[in-house]
Amino acid sequence: VQGFYRRDHEAYADYHHTTQAREGYERWRAEWVEGAPDLDAYVRRLGNERVAALIPLDHHFPEPVDYGY
Repeated sequence: VQGFYRRDHEAYADYHHTTQAREGYERWRAEWVEGAPDLDAYVRRLGNERVAALIPLDHHFPEPVDYGY
């Protein structure tokens, strides 16, 4: 979520490496989509250290939008 977590570069790199072939995609989907039935299971699979590393040290919120009305 922008402003609340950093981009998980490790996850993107793992996805791109693992899913180069259909079989790899099937394994990745079984582990990360079907193997995590809810948010708690997904967070447990990531591990506390990895989740903590994704929390930014400070927030960079965008400027408010002015639509002129």
